[in-house]
Amino acid sequence: MLKEDFYFVNEILTHIAHKESIRIQEIYDKAIKYDKTADYMEFIQDLENDGYIIEVNEQYRFISPFLSAFWKKNNPIYNA
Repeated sequence: MLKEDFYFVNEILTHIAHKESIRIQEIYDKAIKYDKTADYMEFIQDLENDGYIIEVNEQYRFISPFLSAFWKKNNPIYNA
């Protein structure tokens, strides 16, 4: 994974860990920030396929509370 891709994915997962979920518009806004508007949904689909996140009521959240807690512990500061 390219460094720029990592930063985008890490911000998505850190946002979910701290805020419990993320709406598709928020994902798109972050995609603009990282210049990923052409392929941002591929990253989201990869995270779903890899078992990190799931879509519930048009929001994405961690599939496991343990994974969420782990991500939050490893990314304790989030200023979004």
